[in-house]
Amino acid sequence: MTDTVYPSRRPWLFASLRGLRADWLPRDLLAGLLLTAIAVPEQLATARLAGLPPEAGLIAFVAGLRGLRDVR
Repeated sequence: MTDTVYPSRRPWLFASLRGLRADWLPRDLLAGLLLTAIAVPEQLATARLAGLPPEAGLIAFVAGLRGLRDVR
């Protein structure tokens, strides 16, 4: 499979990582950990308040992240 924009390059598994610079990595990892530490317990609590199983909160969290990624 070839990339139509760059025929000599292999396509990226995650296209959003294409412009990532190595010096951004520590801050990006910290931001991801903070987001997870705040959002996952919040989603679990929201699901419980709604009378749903905690798994529903985790599914909502993943769906939200997926939607956020597609906005770019």
